[in-house]
Amino acid sequence: MVVHDRVVLFMLTGSSCSGKTTAAHACTTITGPVGHDFDEVCVPSCADPVWRQRATEDRIGRAIDYQSRGLDLLLTGQSPLGEILASPSVPALDGITV
Repeated sequence: MVVHDRVVLFMLTGSSCSGKTTAAHACTTITGPVGHDFDEVCVPSCADPVWRQRATEDRIGRAIDYQSRGLDLLLTGQSPLGEILASPSVPALDGITV
């Protein structure tokens, strides 16, 4: 159930093994946003900042797709806030919360 007047991308960031997935599962069960983990696709062993930035842009594209269907997205990952906000597609989002 959306409790606000616009669709939002919720980003839950933090270091590995900090409890992001557990917290996201609890939030998606209670509040209803669609939940995805940044690492759902295989992260290459040679992942570098350029790979992460491209992957972040891909995830934002997914959020825009959900937005077009009126769905919030809760995305967990390790992307720094600056990289998220610097993604070219971010202005197309109705809202983002990190």
